[in-house]
Amino acid sequence: MARKLLPKEALFLNLFDSWYGPQIKLSLVYRWGDYTDKNPKLRKQTVLQHEHSVTRLVQKILVLLLMKLPQLNVFLLLYAFSNHDEPEGYLKRKRDKSVRKKKEEDELKEYFLFKKINKNLPKEIYVFEEYAYLLQYATKDFSFFPSEAKTILRKLRKSNLLEAKIFRFLEYWEYIFYAYESYKMHGDKLILTQVLRREIPKLQSFVFKIPELREVFPKIDEEWFLSFINENIDIPFE
Repeated sequence: MARKLLPKEALFLNLFDSWYGPQIKLSLVYRWGDYTDKNPKLRKQTVLQHEHSVTRLVQKILVLLLMKLPQLNVFLLLYAFSNHDEPEGYLKRKRDKSVRKKKEEDELKEYFLFKKINKNLPKEIYVFEEYAYLLQYATKDFSFFPSEAKTILRKLRKSNLLEAKIFRFLEYWEYIFYAYESYKMHGDKLILTQVLRREIPKLQSFVFKIPELREVFPKIDEEWFLSFINENIDIPFE
């Protein structure tokens, strides 16, 4: 018997695709491949797990930051974190490409995929969805993006620069969690040392420019991370 499905113009059907697609597709793409290749004991974190866990972390951290920065657009930040990697599930690859290896063409491919994935959403939802998605690029060089994206990015820089900077800070900060898990659970000093070498200077720079971020990156944390780096100077650089 033929199944009776909702018509294409139904709101529920368009939202169904947004609900279903990421659950399946993001669960098939793994992160941290450069390290799991070296140490198969490490957990293969999926992009779906990452988007869920980073959003939960950010929820908690924003409670602290709102006490110091009540002007923060919390909804925009949470929305951005919950969908910033959505296109990675539609690239037909099993491994996520490290941000250090991504080129301009990779970022553009993901942006156009984002537009394709969400094109059937109601306009009011799509406009905000794109605004939140592009927040991750607002502190970077975005000269290679198409003109419509650059218009949004210029608006983000003007109206939501603080949120864009905090997005970038929290993204760097969250990388440390998987690295620390790998060390705590499996004694892997390589990943933790290399991630800390990359990310700690960035976090320090953000805290210097936005002192309120010390709430997220207190001295006790910073000192432990720095001591770990110093105690593992024998770990090779990347």
